[in-house]
Amino acid sequence: MNLDNPAQVEPEVAKMKMVFGPSVPVIVDVYANPYSSLPNGSQPPYVEATMKGARQFADGVLVYCHQHKETSPVKYEIISRLFHQWSAERLKKSN
Repeated sequence: MNLDNPAQVEPEVAKMKMVFGPSVPVIVDVYANPYSSLPNGSQPPYVEATMKGARQFADGVLVYCHQHKETSPVKYEIISRLFHQWSAERLKKSN
């Protein structure tokens, strides 16, 4: 377990897809908050890279916990920007 190596996304998603097969979607939950046994928590570059990797290799991305604009502005901006960008790309593809 770590919150600083986004390179684990691809092999972990591949392993889950191998174990569960193509009928089970793999959704990556990106941990954006500090964690009790990992006191430094996840840093903004990790959150961004993990979200991007999850989008590329998994079937979906979600973020645990909402980052507030005032208390965590850098993570808030990253998460907001990526989800808005991906939403716009999806809308563009459907039109």
